[in-house]
Amino acid sequence: MIDLRTVSFTVVLQCVPSMLALTAFSLMHVPINVPSLSASTGKEDINMDDELMMHGYSNLISGALGGLQNYMCYSNSLLYFKSNGGGKIPGLILAAVTFYFFIVGPDSVSYLPRCMAGCLLIHLGIELAKEALWDSLEYFDSYEYLSVLVITLTMTVYGMTNGLEVGAFLSVCVLTLQMSRSFAKPIRKRIQATTLRSSRFRPRAQRDFLSKPAEEGGDNVLSSVTVLQLHGTYFFANASIFLQEFDTILKTSSMLDCLILDFTLVGYIDSSAQSTLASCLRMARGYEVALVLVRGSKEGFACRTNKRFLTPSIRQAAEEPKEGDLFFAISDSLDDALVAVEDWLLQRESLTRKHTAGDDEAFNALVQSGASSLALGLLADGETKSAGERFSALFPSEDRKAIDRLLSYFTRQELAVGQVLWSGGNLSHSMAFVAEGKFFSSIDEGGSLTTTTVHEGNLVGDYAFLADERHSSTLTVTQAPCVVFTLDRGALARVLASGDAGLAFMLSRLTIRYLGHRTSHVSNRIWESQCVPI
Repeated sequence: MIDLRTVSFTVVLQCVPSMLALTAFSLMHVPINVPSLSASTGKEDINMDDELMMHGYSNLISGALGGLQNYMCYSNSLLYFKSNGGGKIPGLILAAVTFYFFIVGPDSVSYLPRCMAGCLLIHLGIELAKEALWDSLEYFDSYEYLSVLVITLTMTVYGMTNGLEVGAFLSVCVLTLQMSRSFAKPIRKRIQATTLRSSRFRPRAQRDFLSKPAEEGGDNVLSSVTVLQLHGTYFFANASIFLQEFDTILKTSSMLDCLILDFTLVGYIDSSAQSTLASCLRMARGYEVALVLVRGSKEGFACRTNKRFLTPSIRQAAEEPKEGDLFFAISDSLDDALVAVEDWLLQRESLTRKHTAGDDEAFNALVQSGASSLALGLLADGETKSAGERFSALFPSEDRKAIDRLLSYFTRQELAVGQVLWSGGNLSHSMAFVAEGKFFSSIDEGGSLTTTTVHEGNLVGDYAFLADERHSSTLTVTQAPCVVFTLDRGALARVLASGDAGLAFMLSRLTIRYLGHRTSHVSNRIWESQCVPI
């Protein structure tokens, strides 16, 4: 039995820091030493779970039998590897010899030449110092390398325990300095919306109004829309910097109607920075500039609370707008934000023309398209004329008579809500032009569903039909009345047999325009890539 009267608890308390340091070292050495040894030896087939489990079992058994702590010594293991050691049998022999010296004790060391032991220690010291202080120069930045030097000096002068404490403190300091240096300027990029393109395929009149240069007869209203792409961590340290830059942009931009704040690349927003975004809304309204926030994900902003709206005031502005308030919206993606801004600009211009120009026939199509924000509106002559107007909006400059001839080869179909036009994976037998209604396009990717909405005035199934491939998505009617005009294989054969090469060229040109539009998705511009608008 242990006589507690003979135990000096003062000495035990003095050893507590060492015990805590050893405990921390036991937790850290496997995740640090094992990958380091793997990189130094070139052996990458390691399993960290197995390493952690074996170290845990060995320490449990050793502790239960009154033994010492077990850990993987990086320096000895690397020396063993460089001495051509390897394999199970040499490893067992090394373990047996080590256990023998553990039983015999340090007395056997007196039989070894001192110069041999000294050379071994000097060799290990030089190799480890070279690896830690010289070989690491190209891998660390200035903050990290300075912390390595300080930790090395602390362990050399004061011991391992103090070195671990200093290392933990310096790790926090280095992380803070790196974050402040990397994301001191949270605005990664400032983009004018004229260089972007939403996924909404719009009629010719809408496209001219939104992005055609004024010298070519367009309005180019998207030049008054700016996208601010944020990145990194948005926290208290850089939130004030962002507010200053935001205010400067509002003051210096004379032709600014709308600002889009894109948080797609923001990893985290802390609580203090969330409130600054409510200040952004107040500042934008003070300068009569519309504002759109992009969450970057359907799950919400990258924060712990109020992921959908950040603050109560922003939630109220988004869900309960007051009469006379400037346009404000929150979108899940940059593409959704661009679509919303384009619709707002079209609707605003429609109301302006209506009040100032009355029944302006030259702008009548645009007024009606702006009212629906999707396609050209219905005309008074009936549905066939309306379908022709919508179909002609897909072509930039073709003759209207030629467009009507091409449309005559299409077959009119009425569909009910829930009816499937075609299913993904089936061989394509037709392409379709959506004259009225909406479709839900979905791709089942084995557990996850990718979806999008197909609006009236859009062409669908053109690539699979002309390339003789299978449909990639399932098309389901979601809004009635739904009217589509389909072109099947027989009708395509009649177009080709008619001898009118112009119709076939119009069809191929329309498909190419659609493919170019789809590949120029705005998400290509979020990341650093070589993707440019086509």
